[in-house]
Amino acid sequence: MTTRARRFAAVPLRTSTQTWRAVIDCLNPPAADRKVLDQATNALAIVIAEEVPATAPIVLAGCGAQLRIYTVYGQDSIDGHNVNEQPVAGLVFTPGWKLHVPPVGDADLIAGLVDGVQVLVGPPEPPAAAAAAATSRVGGFDLTALE
Repeated sequence: MTTRARRFAAVPLRTSTQTWRAVIDCLNPPAADRKVLDQATNALAIVIAEEVPATAPIVLAGCGAQLRIYTVYGQDSIDGHNVNEQPVAGLVFTPGWKLHVPPVGDADLIAGLVDGVQVLVGPPEPPAAAAAAATSRVGGFDLTALE
């Protein structure tokens, strides 16, 4: 799987809501998908305000290359240092796309502000791990006796 990353200037250059709107504009989704992303604005504004995406990305999957969205804060956001807000070539919203929002202190609040179908709280499950878990015939082992 191909992975791309984009880094958006956030606070103090933009408010957290303005930052999320800049992300949506960069993604340029079709109208129905834009509506889903717009409805998640309050949740994403909280996550961005908490500066979580500085280190834990917002992940868009199911649109071609996996896109990791980071935010840049402080003087770097003003100077544009380490900022890349260019549109992603080949990004196509398919019916199965998902946006994974990194959890913050009050994950229940964030989960209540997203639809839970296309916008989810928590990192995406790695494809290799999901396939291995589905096909594994070996159960878990309690290795504490070997310590």
